[in-house]
Amino acid sequence: MYKLSISLRGCPHPCTRELIIDDSLSLNELSWAINLAFGWNCSHLNEFEIEGKALYCNYTEGESYTDLPFYNTEDFTVQEAFEGVERLSYSYDFGDGWMHDIELKRVKSKGNKIQLKSGIGNCPPDDCGGMYGYEEMLKELKKPRSEEAMEWRVWLDGRPLHPTPWRKPAFEATLNRMNYFLDAGIPINDMTTPIFAAWLEFLDY
Repeated sequence: MYKLSISLRGCPHPCTRELIIDDSLSLNELSWAINLAFGWNCSHLNEFEIEGKALYCNYTEGESYTDLPFYNTEDFTVQEAFEGVERLSYSYDFGDGWMHDIELKRVKSKGNKIQLKSGIGNCPPDDCGGMYGYEEMLKELKKPRSEEAMEWRVWLDGRPLHPTPWRKPAFEATLNRMNYFLDAGIPINDMTTPIFAAWLEFLDY
């Protein structure tokens, strides 16, 4: 088992998660766990970069933009990829560019393959324009009568926007559903994206 301490890089408010994960999970399954723990809707490309030595990605078509060795996340387990590694980065959505810094530590633990231990802050909405767009949104929404604030409210379409407080039970319930899928041998892939996205839509946070 590994303990992952994960922080969203550059966020204007603290946004962190601490997970315990089984090292038999594939890197693809780990990416889903991170996305669900933060509240991302799992609909974009992602990759892990390990100490500037290798990339593990959930896309296989096209050429790599880097000289680093280039692997598919479905072909490696956490144990295979992270052995001896203490720090890595995780990138979600190459358009918005959400970067996560991860610290790893080997631990002994019993229980579910994915365990959400703690967290601080909610993540920005998907597709809001990256950290710059998110900061602009927060700034404009402080002026509720402005035209820009009205445009952002229309774009949000009723979705919650609460940087804090973070409510663990809502996210823990979603990860427990993923644990059910794993225990039942149900593949975690693009076919399950609509299911997880639907759960996230109704998170009470």
